[in-house]
Amino acid sequence: MARQKGELLNFVGEPQKEVFAVLQTLDHKNNRYGLFLDHKMFEKTMNEWPETPIILANSHPIKNKAKKDLNATLAEIGGKLLGYPTDVKLETVGTPRLTANIPISDPDASKLRDAGKLVLSPSYAADDDGERLTGDVHPDHILAFPEGAGIAGAPNMMFGPGKKEESKMTEDELKQFKADAEKNASALKAKEDELKAFQAKAETEHKTLLEQKAEAEKQLKAFMDKQAQDKADSEFKTFMGHVPKGWKEGKEKVKDEKGIETEIEKAVLLQKEFQSDPKALYERLLKFNEDQQPGGTPAPGQGQEHTGGAEPEKVSVGGWDAKRGKWANEK
Repeated sequence: MARQKGELLNFVGEPQKEVFAVLQTLDHKNNRYGLFLDHKMFEKTMNEWPETPIILANSHPIKNKAKKDLNATLAEIGGKLLGYPTDVKLETVGTPRLTANIPISDPDASKLRDAGKLVLSPSYAADDDGERLTGDVHPDHILAFPEGAGIAGAPNMMFGPGKKEESKMTEDELKQFKADAEKNASALKAKEDELKAFQAKAETEHKTLLEQKAEAEKQLKAFMDKQAQDKADSEFKTFMGHVPKGWKEGKEKVKDEKGIETEIEKAVLLQKEFQSDPKALYERLLKFNEDQQPGGTPAPGQGQEHTGGAEPEKVSVGGWDAKRGKWANEK
């Protein structure tokens, strides 16, 4: 039915047996005005509902607005104030709905509630374009009335199932309800697909980042290994400048674990010893140098006879500090 501009929207709920009540189901077309009740229009004014009077009467007021003049409104419809809703919530899980706790201590209201005959009809102002709500909802009152009572300007029907033995929804309303449900299901499926695509993209990007991290770590390790090898090669080259030729030129026979004898370059053997135990190698070089001094005791196969005042081969170790394992001028 068409409504006049500024006219309050009076909606019919379902019989309430409990103090907890569903004041309005949302995101569907209302069967009285044919308006789509968008739950977003309720979000900004939720703080107005706890100040909305609950009135027990047989019809909505026409002349007066309850929040502007409650006494005049009660007088107009012969109603009485039951109280105000508490714990008003906009539930969005599942079918969006407006819920609240309704104080029903009045004897007449209690009897109707106990019999399952008490119906709640929220009344609020909101702009619309003829198809749906377009402006924020501003509640005026909540009518509590006996099931079957006439509501001014409203057909005598209930939202939802009403009594168990009869349906309160028309065929067109059922079709609309089904269409809305299918639309919502389609929207949910589209959102699910969107989230799955986002997840797949995120996983791909994460995998790429892990691969890039692994490659960076590999390159860093190769760089550090080369730095260490270059440093070791430089130190060994310096060391080789202080050893006698007999230590580094030619080959030496070496037996492996199986006792097989193989000739290996002395320089290669020295490098292995330098890398594994440089301190022991330097100490052996110092000992060799001492043994080559006059009066010294050459090591077997390394010394030479000192005759005719001939000078032995001297090997300068450049101020080697055996305790530190470094050259004296090294930090």
